[in-house]
Amino acid sequence: MEFDTLSMYGFSIEYPSSWRIELDSKSKREKGTVAFKSPEKIAIFLSWGPLEDAKKRYASSREQAEGSVERIRGTGGVKDVEVLEMKSLEVNSHEATFTHTRIVMERPLFVRIKPLRQKARSLHLHCQESERYFVLYLVAKEEETDKYAEVFDHMMKSIKCHK
Repeated sequence: MEFDTLSMYGFSIEYPSSWRIELDSKSKREKGTVAFKSPEKIAIFLSWGPLEDAKKRYASSREQAEGSVERIRGTGGVKDVEVLEMKSLEVNSHEATFTHTRIVMERPLFVRIKPLRQKARSLHLHCQESERYFVLYLVAKEEETDKYAEVFDHMMKSIKCHK
């Protein structure tokens, strides 16, 4: 698979060449989100914001990742959240936290089908040099998330949060 590089606001990331890029209209240098969308409509998102905002609630990327898992648990319709893997990684000279979770969503009682099973992959990164936090994430049906694991891993390792 071939990758291109998106570079903006002082950071960059590699993404599959055949994918579309959609920048949230409210995005700016300080805070925003960009979506990378596959031809099959799977999306990987990169969000960023002021590190000071993240530090008000979380001392580290690991605490922020744990907080994200707890927010998912508290979301309406979520029946179960299982952390399959949480580990520290070095990304662009920073300690970052990778999380892989399984999410089971409830279905309405009158619908007799199995609960919706999803998986999520995320990377939380705190960059002192750029004074920003970054969150890369993918949430989709289990089989789709597994299919795009290599793409996510490549994107995760390619982040350059500062020069």
